[in-house]
Amino acid sequence: MKIKLPYGSEFIEFEVPQSNLVGVVGPRKTQRPLDLKSEIKRALDNPIASKPLKDCVKLGQKIAIIVDNWRRPWTPTKVVLDVILGEFERVGIRDENVTIVIAGGMERPCTESELKAKLGKHLERFKVTQQNIKNWEDFKFVGFSYFGNPILVNRYVADANFVMGIGSISIGSSAGFGGGSKIILPGVSSKGTIDYNHIMSLSPKAGRAKLDGNPCREEMNEAASLVGLDFIINAVVNERNETVKIFAGDYIKAHREAVKAFKEIYEVSIPSTVDIAITDTKPFDIEIFEAFRAFDASNLVTKREGVMILVGVMDFFTENIESVAFDLLKKYRNFDDLIRLINRQEIGGALGSEMFLFMNSIANRKVMFVSDRKNSKGLEELGFAYFDSIEVALQRALREKGKDAKVLVMKCGGSLLPRVVQK
Repeated sequence: MKIKLPYGSEFIEFEVPQSNLVGVVGPRKTQRPLDLKSEIKRALDNPIASKPLKDCVKLGQKIAIIVDNWRRPWTPTKVVLDVILGEFERVGIRDENVTIVIAGGMERPCTESELKAKLGKHLERFKVTQQNIKNWEDFKFVGFSYFGNPILVNRYVADANFVMGIGSISIGSSAGFGGGSKIILPGVSSKGTIDYNHIMSLSPKAGRAKLDGNPCREEMNEAASLVGLDFIINAVVNERNETVKIFAGDYIKAHREAVKAFKEIYEVSIPSTVDIAITDTKPFDIEIFEAFRAFDASNLVTKREGVMILVGVMDFFTENIESVAFDLLKKYRNFDDLIRLINRQEIGGALGSEMFLFMNSIANRKVMFVSDRKNSKGLEELGFAYFDSIEVALQRALREKGKDAKVLVMKCGGSLLPRVVQK
């Protein structure tokens, strides 16, 4: 059977023998709203567990609007800002009282072109700030979490009278899902606060698509409460990165409703685990460590000692925590060694959790990666088998797993939520 998977801005076609193919699964087809601005306005006027936005803001308030960074290019930030700033104008909010804060966490700052792409005309109109994670003066203490974490956040956020966040729903490796209170922690929090929170990634209650009882998420919600996150706007996008629904209001209740809508698109049932899983890395084919989110979906559907074939074109090196993790992963490939280093505080919480989650996602599986040749050396240094063709990778996998090996193909692997009926 001939199958197509997205590969960069194009598609790559390959064939899987019908006798081996269990199925091809992907997100449910959804249509975007005819008028995105009307959908945003509907959400603002009918928020979940909150008054309408226009009734929440008051004259003279200092307002902080937190937006996600370059890693979420699909969030319709410009259009959302068009609508909410129009609401502010009608209320009489002055431009000088509004600050746009980029939620960068421990990532590199947005470039000028990335800021223009995300904010459009609003980049010139309003004060826009990006925190320097290394500068303690950029942060302010707002209280301790239940877990004892000192919560320090961006000063513009801590000093604001009204705080709102704009983001989108995605799969979260440790906090369950993106969106909601993540705009505060890790979004605008200090390195120490983020490190402390990420240590809880080691908890069995933390992880992909887990919200209830997840200590990472619970502390993020608590940080949002300490800051006073007054209002959120979260988008749900389809496999084409088109916004299909907007949710607004309370940072927990509106987020939960957005997650439900996300699951309606991306949750799929798989009859049983397979010997070989072929998965594209959309929508996280921005850079290599984001693309690794697709490992989680592949791991869930692949038998122990099975083969995971990932497909994606992306940049390999980035100026952030993952580039450091990459260097360390070449040295430490053993779980026990990693846990020992984290316990000794030789590796920070955020860095250690990145490495732990990565290693856990490929545990007891063989990884083959189909990508651009520029990534071959880096992928091989991580212990992956590099291929420039899906069909060649599949032929190798079939030789290793046998002619009767069962193959599953998954589309949009970075967002897909596979549920295995019988393991």
